[in-house]
Amino acid sequence: PIADVIQFEGRNTDLVWKSPIEDFNMATQLIVDETHEAIVMIEGRSEVIGAGRHTLETQNYFGLGAIQRMATGGKTAFPCKVYFVNKVHAMNMLWGTPDTLPVVDPELDIMLHLQLRGNLSFVVDNSKKFVQKFVGFVDSFNPNQLVEQLRGIIYSEVTDQVAKVMTRAKIGLFSINAHLKDISQLLMYPLGKAFEEYGIKLVKFNIETINANNEDTAEFQAAKSAAKANVIRATGEA
Repeated sequence: PIADVIQFEGRNTDLVWKSPIEDFNMATQLIVDETHEAIVMIEGRSEVIGAGRHTLETQNYFGLGAIQRMATGGKTAFPCKVYFVNKVHAMNMLWGTPDTLPVVDPELDIMLHLQLRGNLSFVVDNSKKFVQKFVGFVDSFNPNQLVEQLRGIIYSEVTDQVAKVMTRAKIGLFSINAHLKDISQLLMYPLGKAFEEYGIKLVKFNIETINANNEDTAEFQAAKSAAKANVIRATGEA
């Protein structure tokens, strides 16, 4: 369809929403609200357009002059795609490791398989890069899809850092939860640099829990009880 006005009509949870309108008349109005930026793509070229009401005919955007040169009968002779990118923080997105992390508990000297969970907050910092990296041929893209796409990066960085802390600092599962804030802070820089490559600014990253899986729980509890008994026995002998 040909429309006189193009504006965001997606869901509030959409990070990216593609307008179904791809044909324009010579006075088409592009309306961008304060929470979005628009990416206009013509013949493989793209331009970021900020908040406001924009007349495509009169504005001197890169590539949009082709509308006037190629238009016939008031309609464009080629497709023009418009993506709206949400610029509001996506708060408290949940993440979790898809596989367990095998690591030797340095305090109890047993092999554990850890599961890690947490949350993160981010904002789209470079709309053009973000659309190019993630959207592809989909018409909308939400925060959960983003976390799914970045799961591999999160898993790699988190498991590497947790394993280093446990082995180098000799911190076991019994004590690790007291250090979650510090480990989360250590992860902000490497994850922030990785996210930057996709046009995303990482605002907050938290590890909320580190737990052994069910198969390890009984062995861990037995080892912890034995260690506690040894401490009591040693105290009594002293």
